[in-house]
Amino acid sequence: MPDITMCKKIQCPKAIDCYRFRASPNPQYQSYNSFSGLCYSEDNYCMFMKIRPDDKIVDWIEPIAIETKQEEGDDNLIAE
Repeated sequence: MPDITMCKKIQCPKAIDCYRFRASPNPQYQSYNSFSGLCYSEDNYCMFMKIRPDDKIVDWIEPIAIETKQEEGDDNLIAE
């Protein structure tokens, strides 16, 4: 389980290679953020975390579930 705030920005071109997006989340206590205004091309994706060979990541991303959470409200913190 990662001790980081994970990203839920599915439109990001770096998402597939980003540990913040693909880490295997804690099923009960994971925090999420869309990093709007913080992580974008003009800022060289400053919140991007490269996936390392020993990182535990999810193989399949469920974008519909992530989009639903974004619609529910708080972009800053969502505890699953």
